[in-house]
Amino acid sequence: CPDYAGLDADSDGYCGTSDCAPNNPLIHPGAFDFPSDGIDQDCSGTDSNCADLGGNALTFEQQYDQFYYVDYDEIDQYNHLTHGEFSHVQVQQATDGGLVFAGTIIDNGVKAHLVKTDGKGAIRWEKKYWQGLESHVFSVKQTKDGGYILFGWSKFVAPNYEEQIDMYLVKTDNLGNQLWEKTYGDPTLDELGQAVVETSDNGFALFGFTEPGNNGDFLLLKTDANGNVVWQKTYGGAGAEEGYSLQQTSDGGFALFGSSNSYGAGETDMYLVKTDHNGNLGNSYPGTWENTYAFGDNSWDRGNTVEQTIDGGFILGGRGMFVKTDLNGNLSWSRFFGHGDLAIDIRSLHQTITGGYIIYGSSYTWTTDSWGDFIAKYSAAGEILWWDDRLNGERGHSLQLTSDGGYI
Repeated sequence: CPDYAGLDADSDGYCGTSDCAPNNPLIHPGAFDFPSDGIDQDCSGTDSNCADLGGNALTFEQQYDQFYYVDYDEIDQYNHLTHGEFSHVQVQQATDGGLVFAGTIIDNGVKAHLVKTDGKGAIRWEKKYWQGLESHVFSVKQTKDGGYILFGWSKFVAPNYEEQIDMYLVKTDNLGNQLWEKTYGDPTLDELGQAVVETSDNGFALFGFTEPGNNGDFLLLKTDANGNVVWQKTYGGAGAEEGYSLQQTSDGGFALFGSSNSYGAGETDMYLVKTDHNGNLGNSYPGTWENTYAFGDNSWDRGNTVEQTIDGGFILGGRGMFVKTDLNGNLSWSRFFGHGDLAIDIRSLHQTITGGYIIYGSSYTWTTDSWGDFIAKYSAAGEILWWDDRLNGERGHSLQLTSDGGYI
C-alpha cells in the first residue's frame, strides 16, 4: 500500500480510507454486496436490496428424490462419503429439446445413473452403470453421434486386497444403452475422474486428480473415439492439487481448473492451467501457462468451474469467488462472496449470448445450519444485474443455458 493511503490491516488489497471496514477482509470496494442483509459489503454507502431483481418466471419444476448425495468437500474425499451433502448431479439440454442428467444412485449398490426427460422434465428413460464395488459419475455430455458419455470413478479391490479407485468412462447410444466402458488407473495411486469433454478430433479428454491427498496432482488423459488412451499428463507441485473443471479452448488446447496448495498465497488457491492440444505446459510451448487466484493470504479457496469467454479469456467460479481473466490468465476483475456466518460456493457459470454472465451456486448459513441456492446475472463488466434466491433449502450443482434463452 502507498504510504499516503495507510496500511492494509486486513490484507484484502484495499488501504486506508478506501476500505470502509479496515479490519474485515470480507468488506471492501468490489466485494459482492449480499442483498438485504443489513451489511454494506462493497463500501458503496448502502446495502443492496436486489433480493430478486430478475423477475424471471419459473417455467416448470420437477423433483427427483432418488439420487444419492455425497460430500466430496474433504481432500481425502472418497473416505468421507456422507448422505445429505452436496449434490453432484450434472444436467444438459439434449438436441431433441429434452433434458439429460446424471448422478449417483444407491440401488443394490452404488451406481452411476443417467436419466433422460422430455422438454417438461417428465422422465422418458433411465439407465444404471457400474463396475467394481461402486461407481460414481460427475460429468455427462451428449456426443456428436447423439449418444452420451459419462465420467467419474469406480472403486475396486486391488490385487493386494486394498481398495483402489480408478477413473471410469461409459459411452452409450441415444437411448442410454451402454456401448463400451473403460477404467483408467495406476495400481499405486487413486485417480478420481471429475470432468469429460468430447474433443474436436472426436476423441475424449478426461480430467480429475490423483491421490493421496497430501501430494496429488491434476490428471489429464486424452483418448480416441473408443476410449483408448493416446496420452496422459499430470500437473502440480509438491503439495496437493484437486481438479474439477475442464474445457477444450478455442486454440485446441485445454483449460484445467481446481485448487492447489503447492502454489499461490493462501492455504489453498484457485489453480488454472492452460495447455496446448497435446497437454503440454511450459515456456517451450506458446500459449500455455498456469496461474493461481486467492481470496486472501490465509484463505481456503477452491475452484469449481471454468469457461472460456468470447474474448479468449476465462471466467472462474469457486468458493467465495467469481473471477474474470484475460487470455493469458491475468486477472481482469474479481467478485467476492460471503460474510460473517454466510458461505457462498459457485458451482456453475456461463457467458450468455448478450455477453454477460450467469452464475449458480449454493449458500450456507452457519448460525441457522441452513442451505439455499441462488442464480445471479452479471454484466460483461462484472456488475450485478439481478439475484434470485427462491430455491431456499436446496443444494444444486449444475446450470446450463437452454435453446429458448432460459436456464436449467
